[in-house]
Amino acid sequence: MAQEWHRKIYEGIRLPVAYYAGEIRDSDPKFPELDGYEVQVGRHLGVPSAQVPSELANYEAALREAVAVLDNEIPIFRYPDDPDQFLSLLTLLAYAHGEWVRIHPFANGNGRTARLWANWCALRYNLPAFVRLKPMLDQYLSPRPRRSAS
Repeated sequence: MAQEWHRKIYEGIRLPVAYYAGEIRDSDPKFPELDGYEVQVGRHLGVPSAQVPSELANYEAALREAVAVLDNEIPIFRYPDDPDQFLSLLTLLAYAHGEWVRIHPFANGNGRTARLWANWCALRYNLPAFVRLKPMLDQYLSPRPRRSAS
């Protein structure tokens, strides 16, 4: 699902290598430019490319398990009934977002995809999609305070 999201994010955008959209960093010989493609966010290294497929498998298994547990507490498309349920849901959103960024499976666009994961979780339990896909646009869309003329 996330690979399809990623492809859609990059529809119509010229990429250095076409398969950067939707393919993960790993050691697949069909995608040589992603073999050994290592990433760093600030001073934090992403998961080594050779480990990305197994980390994604662990991510998917953990996310499926967490969603199954939460589905027992909160019916799908229903808003959480109490603060504990709400906290469980926010924990799921944080996990979905943070782990995706830690794994950093794509050459680019991991933050946008992580925000899609968080919104997917929110929408599943009737919260609005409140995580902005392009947060840097906020600085241009939000009114700025005016300086006084004094």
